[in-house]
Amino acid sequence: MEQEILAKLKELIKPYIEFDDDLDKMGLDTNLVEGMNFDSADLVEIILDIEEHYEIEVEDEEIENIRTAGDVVNLIKDKIA
Repeated sequence: MEQEILAKLKELIKPYIEFDDDLDKMGLDTNLVEGMNFDSADLVEIILDIEEHYEIEVEDEEIENIRTAGDVVNLIKDKIA
């Protein structure tokens, strides 16, 4: 399930990245701000896309705790379980 969510996350993130190579290198431990060069506005847009795709609601406090792709994957897993 983790890899399926990560693959979908990569698909949702793709419009926000500059180089596809960055996406290919992204793993669960990739820091989204430092490793993918996302700013807070990008993260909010990505979270909105995730909420829409998975039909979940992510609280502001939860967004503040997101640092890595793995954090996002775990959040989604918890919400859809």
